[in-house]
Amino acid sequence: MMDWKHYIKMFERDVIEKGVVSGVLGRPHLVPVRMGKLAGTRFGSFVGLRVESNAVFAVDYYGHIKKTDGFYKAVERMAREKGVSVKLYQAPIVHFASIKIEKMMEITSSPEIIIGFVEFKKMLLKMRGFKR
Repeated sequence: MMDWKHYIKMFERDVIEKGVVSGVLGRPHLVPVRMGKLAGTRFGSFVGLRVESNAVFAVDYYGHIKKTDGFYKAVERMAREKGVSVKLYQAPIVHFASIKIEKMMEITSSPEIIIGFVEFKKMLLKMRGFKR
């Protein structure tokens, strides 16, 4: 049995963050600053609320948008500079559902991440309540 909390951290660091920084993953979108409805659910607490990274991006896990520490720092800086409340912020967003193993292999060489991906995706779909 895999430790999914550890897998999520490795996945976000070794695949998503590297993919966004290199330009392979993510497209700029307006990302809401507030937590979504799924943040308070079992699914939201399992996936987590923040990505531990100084890079500015967000990850959409089937409707639950998880943002980086860098995202919140950039929002805070913008609010302080402009003197207004920021509701949306332009940042790259990676849709988890669109990540393919072929893309992952371009980004990371970690066999543990690549091997666990299919099982991780199935488990997330089941937790989220999608039939598959």
